[in-house]
Amino acid sequence: MGRRRLSHALAAPFGQLSALIRLHVEQCPEREALADEQSRCTWRQLGESIDRITLSLHRDAVRKGDLVALLGLNSVRYAAAYLAILSLGAIPAPLSNSSTPAAIGAMLADCGARWLFVDPALQSLVPPDGSAVQQIRLDFRADEKSGDAWLAAAGIGPDPSDLEAALKSHPDVEDAAVVGAPSERWGETPVGFVVLRRSHDPFAILAHANGNLGKTQRLAAIHIVDELPRSAIGKILKRELRERARSAAGSAPR
Repeated sequence: MGRRRLSHALAAPFGQLSALIRLHVEQCPEREALADEQSRCTWRQLGESIDRITLSLHRDAVRKGDLVALLGLNSVRYAAAYLAILSLGAIPAPLSNSSTPAAIGAMLADCGARWLFVDPALQSLVPPDGSAVQQIRLDFRADEKSGDAWLAAAGIGPDPSDLEAALKSHPDVEDAAVVGAPSERWGETPVGFVVLRRSHDPFAILAHANGNLGKTQRLAAIHIVDELPRSAIGKILKRELRERARSAAGSAPR
């Protein structure tokens, strides 16, 4: 079933890149997504890396339309950073790694980027006055000067009420609730449970919600339900929804 849904979605008119990545994360999380000479990553790992980088950029005041420069070698980390910039609605500005420091300085001045992802192997290409931009290393090693030290801590995400509001903003959504589902790397990742007013493509609803959020960690998936479980006083029973999310995560296709 998962493969048929994925094939159907890929055959549909092209939508948001972030929604397409999320679709792969949901339908084939453990399949290989990217590889370079030194590392490989699955769709799940790629999605989580993009979320984590996106959240970190937003924390550092990167907003829609801002330019973020990249100076790196072809790598999984470079691709994740590039996709995270797009996910945020910012504009990636790739710099040629065959340029001189003077040319790199001119490119940075010309594009006006205030943030620069730089591969440690190319650090010598960043001119001394490149300190005017915030430099983010693309090594992601566990030391205080590495990109990993810059990344938002795993498991940090947006307020569920913001995600629920994004889901409810779709005209075909009657009600929605968001809970955490198990994630090996993040601990939890947000998923939504949605009650529809009328039939609608769940992937379109997910894309709508994530498109409105855009600046924070996104919803990983949504589940369409007939109704949300509630207590006698009308409170949504999120503990029950978390149990459903855990069951769904445990039975997801590999």
